[in-house]
Amino acid sequence: MVIRVDEPLLGPEVVKLLEGSLGLPIIQQGTTTGRKRFDFYFEIDGDRIVGELKIGGLQKLLEGIAQAEDYRDSMGASGVIVLVYPEEARKKVINRPEDIQEVAMVLRPAVMVLTPFLKQHYAEIGLAEIAQVLRESLARPAPAPSVELLVVALRQAVQGIALEIRRSARMDSAVVQETVASFDLFKVLVQGEGGEQAATLDEDALKSAVADLAAYILVNQLLLYHILCGVLSLPALRGVSAPAELKPYFKRVTDVDYEAVYCINIASTIPYACLPEINLAIQAIRALQPQKVRHDLLGRMLHQFLPFDTRKLLGAFYTRPQAAEILAGLAIRRREESVLDPACGSGTLLVAAYRRKGRLGKARSHKLMVENELTGVDIMPFAAHLAALNLTLQSPGEVTNTTRIGTGNSLHLALGQEVSNVAQWMREFGREVTGLQVEQRAAFKVRSIDTVIMNPPFTKKETLTLDMKGVGLNVFGEQNYWAYFVALADSLLKKGGRIAAVLPRDFFRGEYSRTVRRHLFEGGRYTLRYVLKTTKDFAFSERAYFRDFLVVLEKGATPDKCAQIYIKKRLDDLGLQDATSIADRVAQVEEGRRYEDDDVLVLWRDQDHIRTNWHDLGDLVVFNTDAGEFLLDFHRQAVARGRDKLVALGKATPHVPVRRGITPWVVNLLNFLFVVRPLTSKRTQRSRLILEEVGEAGIRARVKDTNLTFSVPSSSVRKGLKTAGSGSF
Repeated sequence: MVIRVDEPLLGPEVVKLLEGSLGLPIIQQGTTTGRKRFDFYFEIDGDRIVGELKIGGLQKLLEGIAQAEDYRDSMGASGVIVLVYPEEARKKVINRPEDIQEVAMVLRPAVMVLTPFLKQHYAEIGLAEIAQVLRESLARPAPAPSVELLVVALRQAVQGIALEIRRSARMDSAVVQETVASFDLFKVLVQGEGGEQAATLDEDALKSAVADLAAYILVNQLLLYHILCGVLSLPALRGVSAPAELKPYFKRVTDVDYEAVYCINIASTIPYACLPEINLAIQAIRALQPQKVRHDLLGRMLHQFLPFDTRKLLGAFYTRPQAAEILAGLAIRRREESVLDPACGSGTLLVAAYRRKGRLGKARSHKLMVENELTGVDIMPFAAHLAALNLTLQSPGEVTNTTRIGTGNSLHLALGQEVSNVAQWMREFGREVTGLQVEQRAAFKVRSIDTVIMNPPFTKKETLTLDMKGVGLNVFGEQNYWAYFVALADSLLKKGGRIAAVLPRDFFRGEYSRTVRRHLFEGGRYTLRYVLKTTKDFAFSERAYFRDFLVVLEKGATPDKCAQIYIKKRLDDLGLQDATSIADRVAQVEEGRRYEDDDVLVLWRDQDHIRTNWHDLGDLVVFNTDAGEFLLDFHRQAVARGRDKLVALGKATPHVPVRRGITPWVVNLLNFLFVVRPLTSKRTQRSRLILEEVGEAGIRARVKDTNLTFSVPSSSVRKGLKTAGSGSF
């Protein structure tokens, strides 16, 4: 008889195989004192382990953890193990034990181990392998949960809650407004950061991202509550009968502080349909025991359990941690310095500043830095939440009374002004708050700052509203978004202070941004101290669509040289300690001395050049390789030495045959002569012929916005450049 494999059929065969590999007796499908049926149970080296078996892929993982944890409590067990077979296991087989056993052996389940001696996740592993891992871990216990385990489980929690939000909540609902306050503004910021490619995103993708963010914030709040239970002697959170019941628990935390983490009131606005997924998340977090993970690892894993598609969409809110470490290391010189990030995003730069200050001289207390010295503001509530959580997780055991993380449009701030709470900020943008349960957070005043560290949005000026531009509009006129943050930093910075920023190429060159450069450099108000470029990565920001640079400016200083620094390795190949070491080495290089090692190359430019040529400093960033820099230097020397001997190529003797590009006399003629490789939507924005395929016989092309394709033989096409780097035929 043919049957379909299910969990009751698969379980006994899995237990037999696992029992044989472990060499231990395993009890299967028993009943707890609470009349709950567990799948299997065994003892190993004195530890009682209860197991749960599921079919259905990763989405079943959280359910399995929660059920196993429930059984563990009922049975007095000390650990759990969850096996989740892929949906493929539900195949039709002949009703024979050997056929079902073959399914158990051939398919490799995902396994989550939560025992006193091992806490780990395995994406795919055979039963014999998991038995070997368990035996080996007895000799080398790893009682702290791995970061991978936490990331996988918490990501499933976020996805489960987000799915119910998408099913149950309209995108004009309270939970959405509570998360981003202004969906229209969120759309502008995300699309502006992503460039042409992000501009093609449909609204459903953006709305889905907001649901992910709402779920992500709630899981963060549950995670922090669990970690603080031991620190603040809070009652354990084991489950709720309605989402709003979470609020009294969270209030116990905000009565102490952590208001910036809990001010986004997801619990009171989330749909009731999310309740089962919320309780699964609560039980899973209890089972995972995140309080045993090292604090620095907790902060570093924070972004990873946000679903990948949303994390990719919001890449603009994140600076790579390695870049943040280098930038903070070069900018912050004294441990007592005050630091501001006016576009703090997830808080990566503030955390790097925290770490840098902690390394300078005598250890700096967590409480002092968080309450008095580190300030962050972001226009998006979810971003400010992340920054506050990131700082808190640097030392969650040290209780603070307040934090200097705020939500608001920092471009409207001035010295002595209070940072807006969420409700005030929403009213600034014309958003009604009636019906929303918005917390009135304790505000803090803006003070003059020693260091402004930031990765401001690169949003194009055409998409900005008047409210978004702030006071920088009066200083610089119409500019892209980043320029207004430079104006803000200047207005808040003490003399001798530093601006450390991730900035785009148009900071250095371009007609409209000359106003910015004139303001900074013409009268020597600022000195350009460091310019850092990557040679292996496209940018210092995660998933950036624009090349960017690390820049350090000093207010009122007059050194003779500016350091040009090339990072020679991929950032992903650098650990945080490597990045810290790079900053330390660069800071110690004697001014004017060329320096090179396996990680960096340091060259120098005269400040006179910058003060004289502020109208166009593109030569500082024209090349992103050290070879290009040497070529540029060779050109400078050739011009300096042979100024009266250089002639145009066309007039050289002997004649140098240089082919000039096409100069069409008919408008848009080039669009019908070049077949353009579709590397980005920006490259093909005005092109009509799009390359589809390159073969030995020729190429195949398509007329844009049509299904019309045609072939051109190799003898009739040549490779060429329509725009440098476009790779056209």
